Amino acid sequence: MIEGLWVTRFVQPDPAETGLLNGVVVIETSRILGGDSGYVYLGEIGDKVGEIWPVVIQLKKHDQRIEGFFND
Repeated sequence: MIEGLWVTRFVQPDPAETGLLNGVVVIETSRILGGDSGYVYLGEIGDKVGEIWPVVIQLKKHDQRIEGFFND
């Protein structure tokens, strides 16, 4: 996994309904820390299995004005 600061972009099948959600994520020593205008992202990256990096991410909504982009 390449450590660094990454840009995120989430798009639903019809972006006209919810728009785009952009944010940033820092990947460092198997940790994921980041967020956007509505959510904070916290997670961990597991050891690589073949070509797959297992990832577990928790999302915490911090702005109730953001509509349920993640079906929350």
